[in-house]
This record gives sequence, structure tokens and C-alpha cells, in this order.
Amino acid sequence: GYTAKVSWNAAHGSGAKIPFSFSFYDVAGNPVRDVLFAYSMIDDSGKEFWSNIGSSQSHLGILSSSGTSQESVLIPSNGNYQIKLILTGENAQNYESFYSAQSEFSVGSGSEQPVKKSAAVPGWVKNNAGWWADGTIADSEFLSAIKHLIKEEIIIVSQSQGSTTNSDEIPLWIKNNAGWWSQGQIDDESFLQGIQFMIKEGILRI
Repeated sequence: GYTAKVSWNAAHGSGAKIPFSFSFYDVAGNPVRDVLFAYSMIDDSGKEFWSNIGSSQSHLGILSSSGTSQESVLIPSNGNYQIKLILTGENAQNYESFYSAQSEFSVGSGSEQPVKKSAAVPGWVKNNAGWWADGTIADSEFLSAIKHLIKEEIIIVSQSQGSTTNSDEIPLWIKNNAGWWSQGQIDDESFLQGIQFMIKEGILRI
């Protein structure tokens, strides 16, 4: 399966075209090339006011050849909106069945509020946490997974907070927390906030 991420520059406000970035990743977190997708925008009354299904005569969807595509949409006024994303195929071939998802977002006058979405932690990261907790993989592989979450802005860390250090400095209780998280005893949000706090305080260095 694929993970899709939609983001936009919160510095842009209503009454102007806002650039939306669509990115696609495989289960390992690598960009997926040649994905076909379509999308639509829905206002708070439930009315669809914009859609783009691509312009090709041979397939339905916009071709994201590099794994990331940018689309600019005129948002008419301040308010709450939904964006509906539909995966229609890959490699210039449509799927027999399409896959869709929706996210809510708000637009103001130069709003700083990003697209509202739950922290989309890839499944492989949680698997790595469990394997690291039971000693199957090395500390460095767990840290690589955390770096991926930082890169994708699932964990927010300022430039001054992160630095490279020896993996043997990771406290044992962090490993215990990772194991509990992988087993569902700690929810995603609590674990991510804990990791973010530990990086900020210098307990865990990336």
C-alpha cells in the first residue's frame, strides 16, 4: 500500500491561489513514482467547488512522475474545507477500483494553521520500534526511523535540537516505551510527544 501526504503553505490566505503539495510513499517510506491521482475541494456546506482528474485521454488522473506534485487552487473565502484525494492508478494504468481519503483544513487571511490530519506514522516505523525493543535490530536502525518521522514533520524538532551521538547513550526506558508503543499499550500521539520532548531535552539525540 501507499501513504499519501497533502500539505500546503499556511502563509497563503483565502482569495488567492494556494499551492497544495501531494506526496506519495511506499511502506518503507520511499517516494513512489508514476502515481495517478485525482482530487477535489469541498466547502463547509458540502459543495464541491474544485476538482482535477487530469487531462490525459488514455487514463484518469494526474500523473505524479517524481512522487510529489504541486497543484494551485483558488480558495474563495475564509472557512473550513475538505480535500478529497483519490488514487486512480500507477504507471499510466488505472486501477480496477480506486482508493480515496479525505482531510479537513481551515483557511484564513494568511492562516498559520496547517492541514488537519492525524499523525500518519508509517507501519514500518512502529514495527522497527518493536524489533528494536526486543533486540532484533540495532539502535542505529531505530534512530533512522525517528529521523524519517522528523523529515516528514510528524515529529517537529528545531534545527538547534538535533545532533548526532553514539547510539549506546539511548536510555533503556526509551526502549521499553518503544516496545509498549509497538504493542498498542501507548497511543501514537503520546509516544510521538514523548520522543519530541526527549529530543528537545537532549535525552535522545538524533
